[in-house]
Amino acid sequence: MKPVIDLLVSLRRHELTARTAHDQMSPCEESALSTLSALVRGTIPGYVLSHYDRLKRSKRGAEACPMLLAMATLVEAYRALPARKRRSLTSFFDLAKYSAGP
Repeated sequence: MKPVIDLLVSLRRHELTARTAHDQMSPCEESALSTLSALVRGTIPGYVLSHYDRLKRSKRGAEACPMLLAMATLVEAYRALPARKRRSLTSFFDLAKYSAGP
């Protein structure tokens, strides 16, 4: 799960940078940061991203440091899995294959 934590931390840092330095960046820098954020989001499983976005919007998630938010996201995603999926989950790739849909 370490790769997912690293990706979530990276994503959160990019988002915080974009929000705080918006007025100080050139259009080219904003575009590069936006592209980088989109690339990172594209590598994180959608199932995990939905939990990340929900936590990020909460009051505690907005105030949390990137590492804590990443760990809380993974814990919430893990707890939301059915018990049989949790037992068979052995790696990031297993989680990436999982979808919450029908």
